[in-house]
Amino acid sequence: FFHEVWPYALGALCITIFYRADTLMLQAMKGEDVVGDYRYAFVLFETLFLIPQTVALAAYPAISAMTGAGMPTGPFLGGLARIFVLISLPLTVGGWIVGDGLMTILFPNGLQAHAIWRLLVWALPFVYGNFLLGTALTASGHQKMNLVASSIMAVGNLILNVALIPRWGAGGAALAAGITQMMYCLLLG
Repeated sequence: FFHEVWPYALGALCITIFYRADTLMLQAMKGEDVVGDYRYAFVLFETLFLIPQTVALAAYPAISAMTGAGMPTGPFLGGLARIFVLISLPLTVGGWIVGDGLMTILFPNGLQAHAIWRLLVWALPFVYGNFLLGTALTASGHQKMNLVASSIMAVGNLILNVALIPRWGAGGAALAAGITQMMYCLLLG
């Protein structure tokens, strides 16, 4: 039992480190004001995860059943990938275009939140891909591959944050998040 569970637990830990370490590192290196602006932008960014997370979780049983029956999952996953592209690209471009106004309306005290948002939003297509690919790997019994990718992503993100935050503050953390999402997507694919 434990040999099947530990990759899930460690993978979840790595993903948690990825999504939360930047805030702790920002606070330690740049202070609370910078963290506030970053969190404003990141909270909005995270709300856009609802779509791929929900669809990927709903697809999990189908992917698992197809894999268990020896059926090819490629056509099903390809269809979901096209849907994710059709959703994430307009959200990315639209979010970048309206980001300044949106951040000003939602977070009037977030002075730098709009600039951080403009960096984060470009990672959205990779986030969508990551939800789909991570779910596909796990549902098809390849959770250890997902764990390896998650571990590399967490370590890579920590290294990038150490390198980028001192010079660029919250912008460096946003850039590290985007690069890490892209790296994770490439590792999963």
